[in-house]
Amino acid sequence: MVGTTEINGTKYEYEYLLSNSTGEISFTDGVILAFDITDNLFDPFSNGYITISNPYNVIESKFLLRGDGTDKLKIRFNPKDKKDKKIEQEYIVISESNFIDDGTPLKNTKTYLLNSIEEVTMTAKFPYNEKYNGYAGDIIKSIFTKFNFPTGNFDPGNFIINEYPEYIIPPSTFRYIDVLFYFLKYYYYQDGDLAVKGFVKKGSDGKFGMYILTKDIFNKNDELVYEGFNSGELVSSSVSNPNNPPPVAETKPYINNIMSNSLTTPATEFSNTFFMNTIVSGYDPILGESEMIELRLKDIRKKWKAKFVDVFKSVGGKVKQHLNLTDLKIKGEFKLTRLPFKTKDSAKIIEANMVNDFTFYNLQLNINVIGDPGRTSGTFIDVFKLKNDKSKSDEKLLGRWLVTSVRHVKLLNTYRNEIYCVKTYAGPNFDEKDV
Repeated sequence: MVGTTEINGTKYEYEYLLSNSTGEISFTDGVILAFDITDNLFDPFSNGYITISNPYNVIESKFLLRGDGTDKLKIRFNPKDKKDKKIEQEYIVISESNFIDDGTPLKNTKTYLLNSIEEVTMTAKFPYNEKYNGYAGDIIKSIFTKFNFPTGNFDPGNFIINEYPEYIIPPSTFRYIDVLFYFLKYYYYQDGDLAVKGFVKKGSDGKFGMYILTKDIFNKNDELVYEGFNSGELVSSSVSNPNNPPPVAETKPYINNIMSNSLTTPATEFSNTFFMNTIVSGYDPILGESEMIELRLKDIRKKWKAKFVDVFKSVGGKVKQHLNLTDLKIKGEFKLTRLPFKTKDSAKIIEANMVNDFTFYNLQLNINVIGDPGRTSGTFIDVFKLKNDKSKSDEKLLGRWLVTSVRHVKLLNTYRNEIYCVKTYAGPNFDEKDV
């Protein structure tokens, strides 16, 4: 059953359909007390939960879960006049919880924990004695096509299994989803002089694809800007703060104002744990020799800056890189790493991981705003101010942020988003004392 409801002055179309082989039951928006759906750049599959009003256990009188992984819940939620901006996904109910009111059964509720149907399907199959060789991107794509999930572009990347060992046979404990994450862990793409990671994501067209961190995300930041957020004041077209990004993002009056935010600068905990010079060791079976490759923070940072900082602009001039690296850290000790692959591949995998550390263990922002189903991870948002009030935090807060996660939270007759972002740079007046 497709219905309509109005939230925050916007009319939404919705559909909530629970089904299995024994039948189906649909719900109106009025009985949906809450749903929470999370879209994360680091996870190809969305997940969440939904809480439904269940007075006098009325759901059980019409429908029962089988509990065997075949119970499906379809959620569709979109503005009535913008059907391209939508939440639409079929989930598998992996558990249910009942909350009983001691005073009256009229207030009973039921909560279903949800995993996307693609994720559950991949855990249900068992790849016993299957062999994998070739490029990692092609192997990952083959897992999706095996289950007939729609796929888009999957760049094969540069990590290939075609020499020693000739192929990989997953352990008997692996399922297809384990194979997927195994190859995602070691996938890298050689972008010029720097190895970077790729991320599998379901696009707005419903197809899964591989998104390279540089060429498909950061290099396209102008195209991927979804909207702009004004920090603390009413929206207008004025842009006078030098830390502001260029005024290209769409802004919506009364929706894109953030009166408060959680801006975090990662410090010693992250830099000590993730930022270290690395020696990658290996063995050449043909020459019978040990091999070592050094990966130095100062060298990787220079290449990283060109691809992850210099691609951004600000109104007041050239932006500055932001990375918590002291001279002691840059010249400090090495850690030793060894992977079961060719030494060159191992070094590129570690290099791509170092680039991820520089990028995602950097400036972080969390904002809570009125909801929009079109928001998704892997896009960018602009944060700007309408006046230059000489706030020191502007150097870090204002600018273009990569969205890494979006929570779509509907609670009774409200709908909001929690948006989590990272940023690799600061404003033109930022003092780089770590260089």
